[in-house]
Amino acid sequence: MPVACPACNFTGNVKSEYPPEKDFKLNCPKCKETFMVKVNHRQFYRVKLNRPASYSVDDIVDPFAINAKSGKILDISRTGIRIEGRMRNYSKKDEKEGNIMTLLFNLPPNKSMLKVKGEVKRLIIIDDNSFTMGIAFINLDVQTDLAIGTFLMP
Repeated sequence: MPVACPACNFTGNVKSEYPPEKDFKLNCPKCKETFMVKVNHRQFYRVKLNRPASYSVDDIVDPFAINAKSGKILDISRTGIRIEGRMRNYSKKDEKEGNIMTLLFNLPPNKSMLKVKGEVKRLIIIDDNSFTMGIAFINLDVQTDLAIGTFLMP
């Protein structure tokens, strides 16, 4: 597998009989820098997107509800979604790992609104203007699961 040193951009190949199961350290043969290689454990294919979404810790049905916040879908898989939000909408109480969110969004080519519940698994403050949330879907109904699965098909 090809790996690039973050210090000098030297690219080399890591050879192993079996794929690594956890993160590991490497020493760059060129600059001698030690760096961590993170192993991607994703089980499902992700599709990058740039679509609007509404979310709330409350059970919303209208994306324009007073307690709905707006964000942008960055990517989606069978099991979860990543949403970018603006810091002006950020609240330590609402956007918090472990919180359950209601999400409203649609996927092309359908215009119908999907409503899903999800748990915030990861929150990353990007800068003074934006943050991202990794949200794992909870108990998708058959119709919503089918809509997401159909959208993800190549």
